[in-house]
Amino acid sequence: MSLDAIKLLPPNVPSRGFHGSRKRFTTGWNDRLAAEFNRHLKGAPVVFNNPYGPVHLANSYRAGWSAVTDMDIRRLILLNTADASEPLTGKRLFDETRQRLFGNAREARHVG
Repeated sequence: MSLDAIKLLPPNVPSRGFHGSRKRFTTGWNDRLAAEFNRHLKGAPVVFNNPYGPVHLANSYRAGWSAVTDMDIRRLILLNTADASEPLTGKRLFDETRQRLFGNAREARHVG
C-alpha cells in the first residue's frame, strides 16, 4: 500500500496551551502516522526528521509528531487493514443484537 493511499485519522489539536501553527501540527501528526504505518508494514524504523529550520516553526511540527498516541496508531492500523467485505465488529455486534431483540426489520414493519 502506498503511503499516499493511507487513510489518516484527523489530528487531535489541543484547544489550550498550544500556540503554534495548526498546519505544521497537522503535518507532524500525519508524518508520524505515516511513519508508524510504514513501520508496521515494512519494519522500517520511525525516525524524527525536522523539515523546518527555525525553532519556532519546528516546535509546532514536533508537537504534532509527539501528540500521536499508541491508541491512534492502533486505530490507524485497524482502519487501513480492515477488510472491506468484513463489517466492523461494533456494527456487526449492533446488527446481531438488533436482529435478536426486534427480529427482521422487513417482517416487523407492521408493528407499531
